Amino acid sequence: MSTPLSLSTSEIPTTGTYSATTERVTFWAVTGIISAAAAVGVFEVVLHLLG
Repeated sequence: MSTPLSLSTSEIPTTGTYSATTERVTFWAVTGIISAAAAVGVFEVVLHLLG
């Protein structure tokens, strides 16, 4: 999962602001995906304990 992201980021033209913005967007996207996965995992554990 990290390999396609790093490949796509390295292909982007290295102009200062655009590169920084892209890295920030990628960072927040990855963070959001991880947070969502963690939330789903916790939710499933809670349901399992309650059920």
